[in-house]
Amino acid sequence: TDLLDFSDLGSSQARQTPRLFLDRGSTVTPQEFQSKWLSLPDGHSSTFTFPSVPPVGTIENCLATASVKVMATGAAGPAQRKFFFYGVPQGTSYLCMCEALLDEASLTMSCKFKADEMDMAPRLASTFQNALQGLGAR
Repeated sequence: TDLLDFSDLGSSQARQTPRLFLDRGSTVTPQEFQSKWLSLPDGHSSTFTFPSVPPVGTIENCLATASVKVMATGAAGPAQRKFFFYGVPQGTSYLCMCEALLDEASLTMSCKFKADEMDMAPRLASTFQNALQGLGAR
């Protein structure tokens, strides 16, 4: 073994984006959310795959453990559910948001993340990934 072989430094673990720690007490009005959502460019996209269809409410409850809050949720089509989530990182006034579409047929949830600070969008995605692992999401 070559001790100076740095070829594995690009591994996913070394590149893993740090997650956000969100303020549990933050609140945002629907008007603030919509205005900010429309004004910001897309920041980051992720797709999560589940081993089975999560029961209604389970995704929200799982993300709530990471202080991610639900702005709205509802049916988006046959076997599809749409969610809007948000969070405010601790010690900031930045708003981080997500639009998620759960497709029950493909067992996938496609997410678009936006944030006041562009580097926070992938960090919110990392927070989602960490929280959703409890449901078996990859």
